[in-house]
Formats: sequence, structure tokens, C-alpha cells
Amino acid sequence: MGEPRVPHEPPPLALGPATLLASRAAKPPSGRDSFWSCEGAWAGRLSATVYAPALVLGVPDPALGGDGVVLRLPNDDDAAWITSACNDPEIARFIGLPTPYTEADARSFLARVDRGWTSETEAVFVVEGANDGEPLGLVELHLTTGDPALASLGYWVRAEVRGRGVATLAVLLVAHWAFDELGVYRLELTTAPDNVASQRVAERAGFTREGMLRGWMATPSGRRDSVMFSLLASDLAEAP
Repeated sequence: MGEPRVPHEPPPLALGPATLLASRAAKPPSGRDSFWSCEGAWAGRLSATVYAPALVLGVPDPALGGDGVVLRLPNDDDAAWITSACNDPEIARFIGLPTPYTEADARSFLARVDRGWTSETEAVFVVEGANDGEPLGLVELHLTTGDPALASLGYWVRAEVRGRGVATLAVLLVAHWAFDELGVYRLELTTAPDNVASQRVAERAGFTREGMLRGWMATPSGRRDSVMFSLLASDLAEAP
């Protein structure tokens, strides 16, 4: 998973990130990692071309989707499966969620999702199967305050669907939307140093590993390092 932009208000954007997040009811400690990209089990500026920042962070129409998955907006009915998913030890470990994770935590998170869309600062999506509507995970895009051309991604997927490429697909769908429709210039995501699975998701999606951010992430047990990844529109344009 990618790490949460607000570490203790996730799962859902995560993904930490994703991130893509279900959030805890209590006010979270400060932190800057990219949502939740539940970094681990699956589960984050072009020099020549200047992109105008988006004026409106609107709901994609048509919905983002492809290769068997579709992204939709979360709703109150998602509280139950988010609660179940976020009691997975792997998600709790990398995102720093309260244990146990309760339905009240999930509903608090969903309220934050609504505020993010309303304020046009965060776009959180449920990743679900295109054919059966099965909820698979969450992905989030977080626009940086004061610089909407800079954004972060977070994501996580349920334990039952890891290893199927779901997180990579979701990250690519949101990345293309951010670059092509919103005018985002640079995407970032961070993961825990030992979250190898989430790092592989970032690499498969074309992100570049930039280095280690020391003491970046606030956790219940203290601050820890994070690995920073980035993606530019030109990276996707050059992809085979």
C-alpha cells in the first residue's frame, strides 16, 4: 500500500494512499505520506511543457475503468466491507490504523471522503470488479494545497485480491486522469521501506524511485523513514 497523506485517517487515498483509506474518528497526528497506498500487500514537473492547474476536481464522466476494473465514488454502503478489509493486519501495519478498526472508523473516513470531493482537494475511489461489482480496494488522489499541479497517490486492496494487478491498474487509471484531465504535473507516492509489494506496484506503474525520506512518516510508535516515488506525464508518454 502507498502511505496515507494523513497517516491515521485512512483507508480508506492510502493506498496510506491509497489510498486509498478508512479513517479513524480521532484527529490524526500530522504526517505527509501519500494517503494510504497501503504500501505493502499490493498494497503515492515537466521542464518543457507547463500544464495549467485544474479549476474543478470533478467526478470523471464516463467513469474511469479498464481491464476488468472500474472506479466509482464511495458511499455509505461501503462502510461494512471497508471495516472488514481494514482489520487485515497487513493494512493496519503499513497504514497505522486503530486496532480493531470499527465501522465507526469507516464511517468517519467516508465523511472525510465527502469533504475531500466537496473541497476539491481529494478524489477517493472504490476499485471494483467491472463485471460483478465486487469491491476490491481504494485509491486516492490528493492535490497539494497551493500547488494543484503537484499531487500524491495512495491505494490499498483487499487481501483476497492481492497479486492480481488490481492496485497497478487503479494507479494507472488515476494517473492518466490526473495528467490528461486535471493538469497535474507531478505525482508522488511513498511507502514504508519494508513494504516491498507496494514498491513493486509503483515500479510497475512507471514510477521512479527517488530515495529515502528520513523521519517522514508519523506512526503510533514514532516517526519512521519512507521511500519516495514520482511519476511525470512524460514518463507515461514514453512507456512502451
